[in-house]
Amino acid sequence: MSKPVSEFKQQQWIKEYPLNINNISLTIVSLPGVFSFGELDKGSELLLKNLPENLSGQGLDFGCGAGVLSCYLLKKHTQLSLDLIDVNVYALASAKLTLEKNALKANVFASDVFSKVNKEYDLLLSNPPFHSGQKTNYQCSRRVYQRIS
Repeated sequence: MSKPVSEFKQQQWIKEYPLNINNISLTIVSLPGVFSFGELDKGSELLLKNLPENLSGQGLDFGCGAGVLSCYLLKKHTQLSLDLIDVNVYALASAKLTLEKNALKANVFASDVFSKVNKEYDLLLSNPPFHSGQKTNYQCSRRVYQRIS
């Protein structure tokens, strides 16, 4: 005998957390299945604390996750324009929610590495994905390196 499945309500699974680095304050919105769900990971924190002071032009956030890096940059460098890509549908939803929560705008779309990327950028931003589920996997990072080198 089959039982009906209850309706998925995204709002019930969302976790929000504050981010305050270098006088930039944001609210990050994340869903389960997105890297560092509900908290800032140490790698992203280190990257945010050490970014260049002056950035402008067109940027690509590869493996955007919940949009932490992009939202920080968009708030700090208002002249910057960003595209955010990820292969994970929950990451894309999280990034869109984080942008919306912080009244920021960017283009967010699904892409397996550069499969849907059709333009050149001035800036490539990433805390590169090194995991596929719980296993370490450098395949995506290798593909990025091969493309930009």
